[in-house]
Order: sequence, then structure tokens, then C-alpha cells
Amino acid sequence: MQNDSFLSRLWMRHQRYLPHLRRVTLISFIIPLILLDVFTYLTLKDNINAIIIGEIFQIISFLPYVYTKDQRVGVATFSGALLVIFSISGPRLAWAWILVYIIVADLTAAKKSKLALVQIAIFFLAQLISGLPLLPVTVWTLFWGTLSASFGVLIRNTKDRLEEMQREAERSKEIAAELIQQLRRDIADSLHDDLAADLTRMLIISRSIRLPHGDDRDRILDLQDRTQQALAHLR
Repeated sequence: MQNDSFLSRLWMRHQRYLPHLRRVTLISFIIPLILLDVFTYLTLKDNINAIIIGEIFQIISFLPYVYTKDQRVGVATFSGALLVIFSISGPRLAWAWILVYIIVADLTAAKKSKLALVQIAIFFLAQLISGLPLLPVTVWTLFWGTLSASFGVLIRNTKDRLEEMQREAERSKEIAAELIQQLRRDIADSLHDDLAADLTRMLIISRSIRLPHGDDRDRILDLQDRTQQALAHLR
């Protein structure tokens, strides 16, 4: 329960930063890919330039997906680049294809499963165009596609849970505010009824007292006047 409350507070406090956090997270995946490409460049010598050029174009084509508001445009740009790069470079791959599954996870988290399937299908086609065997392409595409989609579903479920917690917290605040208002009204009604009864009783008692002469008479009359004024103000 305490963990849920902490997550709910954290979600409500930083929710407005989530779009920026998504972009930063997507961009952060490029850094390890570049490091892997550098390692590949240093360890392989055979036709490595073509591979590196293909890697660079894949990474560049990934940026429109990160920054565009319409994810369909980003998928179209990246998928078109994949088809061109794989058809030119052939079956030699490095690491930038990992961005495909990052996009699939992101689309699944955004509840755009159909667009994620389109991205997987185009990547599958691009691999076949490059000359890779059908069976390994099918097996590994299904494996990594399922894994990335599952990760996206996990992110989506977590987001939905936090949003539901936020809605519950807002409903709880509204209910608490209504209860406080009702409590104030009940207290006011109770005070009004009790004080009105007490003041009325005091006024009746003071008027039933036989008025003496002198200062005591003036005090009793003053008490009656003040009690009657207090009763009028309360009402």
C-alpha cells in the first residue's frame, strides 16, 4: 500500500515530463549501438565500410520516429530506410537492427499493436530481400518480436496502473473534500441548534427572574439584551 502511494505521488509529480522521458530513453539506446559498431569496425576488416554506412543511415532514420508526433510517419521513414539499406548492403548486419525491436516495444506500450506488426513485417521482408535464409529469419524475428512486444505490454500495464492510481487518488481527494464540507455543515448546524437553544433558555430564565432595583437590575437587563443580540446574530 505504501509502495502504491509512493508510485502514485511520483507519477502525478512527474507525469508532465513523460513525453521528454520517452524521447531520452529512445535516444539512449543509440549510444550502446554506436559503441558496438565501433567494436565491430575494429574487429572486422572485410567490407566493414558498407556495414558502417548502413548502420549510420539506420540510426539517422530512427531519429524522425523519436521526434515526430505522428508515429506512422516515423515508422514509414525508418521502414523505408531499412528496405533500402538491406537491399544494398546484403546479408551483412551489424547492430542497428535492434532499433526495430525498440520501436516495436514503444508502439506496443502506446497501444499501437497494428503499427508494431507493420514494423515487424517490413523488417522481416527487408531481411529476406538482403538474402538471409527464411527459417532463421522467421525464428529470430518471432523470438525478438515477441520479447519486445512483451516488454511493451509490461510498460503499458504499468502505465495503465499508475493512471488508475492517479484517478483513484483524485477521486479520493474529491470524496475527502465533500466529507469535510459535510462535516463543516453538520458542525455548523449542531452549533446553531445547541447555541440557539442555550441562548433561548438563558433569555427565558433571565426574563423569569424578578428584577431587583439598583445595579443588579441594570446588569440583568443588559444580560437580556446581549443574549437576545447573540441569538439574533447566530440566526
